[in-house]
Amino acid sequence: MSSSNGKGDNTDFTAVGIAEGWIEAESEEKVIEAWQHLIDTGICWQLQGYFGRTAHRLIEEGICKHPRQARNAHEHPVG
Repeated sequence: MSSSNGKGDNTDFTAVGIAEGWIEAESEEKVIEAWQHLIDTGICWQLQGYFGRTAHRLIEEGICKHPRQARNAHEHPVG
């Protein structure tokens, strides 16, 4: 059921579990990665309101990036 590309990416299931707290994350960084995965895939906008509200807050606070920002940073790294 799970798939990973070897880069530490979260599967959808794992990302939801970490975001909801029923899967323990190794670190705060892993929690942020899980939320970024939910944002990048758009899953957070399809689940119950808590996910969308939290994702929006994380983007507003600069903790996570809007999918376009994340994609641009990945495709056009600075430096």
